This record gives sequence, structure tokens and C-alpha cells, in this order.
Amino acid sequence: MSRTLSVNKLDKVIMLVDDDPHVTAIVEIYLGRLGYKSCTYHSGMIAMAKACKAQPSCILLDLAMPEFDGFTFLRLRQKMQEIRDIPIVVLSANQDREDVKRAIDLGAAGYVTKPVEFDKLAGRLERIVPSPYFQKADTSEVSWRG
Repeated sequence: MSRTLSVNKLDKVIMLVDDDPHVTAIVEIYLGRLGYKSCTYHSGMIAMAKACKAQPSCILLDLAMPEFDGFTFLRLRQKMQEIRDIPIVVLSANQDREDVKRAIDLGAAGYVTKPVEFDKLAGRLERIVPSPYFQKADTSEVSWRG
């Protein structure tokens, strides 16, 4: 299931790609509390196509998905100019050192294990895509009433 998201250019949108609806529901709530907008896809292939058009601020990617896993997503992303520069944080139950290294070697900007420790996820996202709640104010749009 996916849903259309209404965003403006100042929104920080996190695309969540995971085939487990329970995980995505919980992570979406947490992302909202951090000030991010989110969109969820339960298929890596569909998410890749949507990312090319939507240009999210960051992608949270599960490795273990049927048909089109996270490693395939990372590998193909390197060849696609439209999404090559979108940071990806792997969100996976897989804690195997070789798989973590492989994901980083394929361009992942970070790796957070499940079950999700939300403080760790928030810290990783803050370094990659700072929360909109903590951005500096744009003083160029101040208006004075006369």
C-alpha cells in the first residue's frame, strides 16, 4: 500500500521502503514526530520508480524484501542519475557484518538495525537530513506591520 503525499519544497520527505506493514506504520508515526513527512512503499521496484519522480530527502531501505531486495535497489541506484545522490539509510534486522559492509560499499549512508531503536534512527537521520523542527529560521521572509 502506498499513499500520495502533498509536499512543498521546504518539506523533508523520508521514503520508507519495507515489506512489513507493522514496521512501516510505527516508523511513519515516529518520523512524523520528528517533523518529517513520509511515504511508504512495500516494493523496492515501485519505490525506485517513485523515487525518480518524487526525489525524497532520504530513503529508509529494508534489505530483505521479496522480488527486489535492498541490495538490488542499492546496486541499481548507482546507475540511475535521478536518484544516485539521494541518501539511503538501511533499516534491517540483518546484523551480519559482511552485509552491513556490503550495503555501505554499495552507497548506503548509514545502517540501523531492527528492532528499531528510535534514538539511533533519529541520530542517523539528523546527520543526513536534519529535522525540519530544528532548522534555522529564514529571516528573509519577515514582514512588518505598519
